[in-house]
Amino acid sequence: MANVVVGGKSNRSVELTSVSDNKIYLDTLYYAPKDATCCPSKKGATDYALVGGVLREHKLSITKIPSGD
Repeated sequence: MANVVVGGKSNRSVELTSVSDNKIYLDTLYYAPKDATCCPSKKGATDYALVGGVLREHKLSITKIPSGD
């Protein structure tokens, strides 16, 4: 059985976009330095695959958001 933390409070928010080719594709929201713990704002995407019985993150991308300082 594979088990890995993919999201959660103060980690990142995830939303399943699709499952295909033995991969799980997720849209993600990460925390910018000034984000409250309720509201991550940095958009990204990732996918996970089962490799040798272990769930592994394969690809991670985070969209750069201009700072509002």
